[in-house]
Amino acid sequence: RQRQMCIRDRLRLSTLILILLLPLASCKKQPDKELSYEGISFKYPSYWKVKTEKSAGGGAYIDAEEKFSSETIFFVSVSPFETDHEEMLENYFSKLSQDFDVTKEPVASGRFGQYQSSSVKYKMTKNREKAYGIIYAFDTEERTILIIKQSNREYELKHEKYKLMEDSFKVEEPIKDSI
Repeated sequence: RQRQMCIRDRLRLSTLILILLLPLASCKKQPDKELSYEGISFKYPSYWKVKTEKSAGGGAYIDAEEKFSSETIFFVSVSPFETDHEEMLENYFSKLSQDFDVTKEPVASGRFGQYQSSSVKYKMTKNREKAYGIIYAFDTEERTILIIKQSNREYELKHEKYKLMEDSFKVEEPIKDSI
């Protein structure tokens, strides 16, 4: 009888350990995903959600955000023609300033992945909410690409999730519709 009790206790303990370890087994890192849309491609973490949209004027938008933190975003706007970077950046900040208090650094030359770009670091606030961002603009394949990395935590702008997207970012000639 005592031996039977001991076996039953071990079985319960084994079951309890299995139940406790099961969630850990399912928490392993999921493989990164890859998006290819309108000649733009990049990898992104599997825990992000991505939406794509075409504009009436022939442009395209890619809106990515963390599933659990909608304040952490990666946004891509593709203009179907080349435009002046500084003018494009000023237009963006002009619109942003209508709803937020914005402080920004001067336009700087730099890189976004493999592309030479113009960029601006900024901070926007409204009430007690804050967001930090970097906006990039560059021309390639006869189009202007605008990219926004933004988070409610400034240090996250250097996080691996953004590095993955930036390092894998490619622009190719969009596939033309055939008739």
